[in-house]
Amino acid sequence: MVQDGARLHYALPLALLRAGLLERVFCEFYAPPGSGPAALARLVARLRPALGRRMAQRHSAELPDGLVMRNPWLLVPHTLARLGVSDEEALYRRWTDVTGRWVRRVGLGRADTLMGFVRNLDPRLCRYARRRGLTVVADQMIAPAAVQNREARLQEERWPGWAPPLRGSAAAEIERETWVACHHLTAASEYVRDGLAAEGVDPAKVSVLPYPVALGEFRPAERPAARRPMTVGFVGGVNLRKGAPYFFETARRLPQDEFRFVMVGHVDLFPMHSPSTRGPWRSSAAGRGRRSPGSWTGSTPSTSPRRAKGRRGR
Repeated sequence: MVQDGARLHYALPLALLRAGLLERVFCEFYAPPGSGPAALARLVARLRPALGRRMAQRHSAELPDGLVMRNPWLLVPHTLARLGVSDEEALYRRWTDVTGRWVRRVGLGRADTLMGFVRNLDPRLCRYARRRGLTVVADQMIAPAAVQNREARLQEERWPGWAPPLRGSAAAEIERETWVACHHLTAASEYVRDGLAAEGVDPAKVSVLPYPVALGEFRPAERPAARRPMTVGFVGGVNLRKGAPYFFETARRLPQDEFRFVMVGHVDLFPMHSPSTRGPWRSSAAGRGRRSPGSWTGSTPSTSPRRAKGRRGR
């Protein structure tokens, strides 16, 4: 399997491992404790704490090191690929090409299937695997680029002046190449599956497979049913595509003594609409001096959202 960064916190390769199906997983940057990449992450954290923290989280204690093929040096060509490239489609191709060539050099071992994520999985690698007799499967981890672009235009029309013009996804061409090169595609929702069908992909080629969740990590807090206010959480980019205005409006219309709304994520809205400045919304850093229907905590480490919401639900 070709992993895309730390996508889904390695849930997909872990699911394959638990099913006894994982031969090896390719990760460009992977930083288990005691490794060189982990030391690099600590060094980077001194200069850029948030980046260093994200780098240090690039590992899973459940993945055996012997199954992880890693090459931190790929960060260099990936970084250089950004220089002098204004065309995002060309950038996608450079990234996937570099990773694909590395995977071919390392080899696929005894694998009989190649799996990865659309937009990250090199179409040329897919064709290479097919010639070698492997089944090729890719996960469409988001709606197709054409669907994304249509939705972006729709939200800009509905909420004019809320955010800078949304940059349309430039991944349409590489997506189409990948779809053709694969035997089968997976989608985590019917919405994504329907988007693929709308772009001409045979529905029989797509399976809806919700992403695996480690339920043991989630232990609902015991809260009396009558206790108020109830906390409603939002985790993700605070932007038009994620529906932030609808969340704001819902919070505004519901009674404050019954509901509290918490947003955790990076904000991509103009300041006048940002939750840190918008009406009764406030940043968690501003304290709890006055009642408000919602609060915003900004970007947090991946391990923090449950704690952020839990504090406000007590």
